[in-house]
Amino acid sequence: FNGLGQPNPDGYFAQLQSERFARGETYFLGRHYLGGLVAWTLDDQERLSVSGSALVNLGDPSGALFPAVGWDVGQSTSLALGALLSVGNEPTFEGPIPIIGSEYGTYGNLGYAQVSIYF
Repeated sequence: FNGLGQPNPDGYFAQLQSERFARGETYFLGRHYLGGLVAWTLDDQERLSVSGSALVNLGDPSGALFPAVGWDVGQSTSLALGALLSVGNEPTFEGPIPIIGSEYGTYGNLGYAQVSIYF
């Protein structure tokens, strides 16, 4: 529950322009969310892991999926691959004010590769 969020997508543009949003008091646009995480280690030494998490805005509906795989190479080094996959209506820009049909439809998709070395 995000008490500062808007109950429906019609208020998302106003939410983006609010002082509370600009100050960082909230970074979600909607009001009600549901999320979950599943993670597995794939070997006995727990060096290879796979995870997936999801966050769904129940008011749109739209969602974001976060698949990831990690490998603990050893010697204080780890590698990871992951993505953000968004699902939802994309915004339309036909007029002076954009129409935001869903929160996560505005995110797009991205992937990442990470190398971590600790010393």
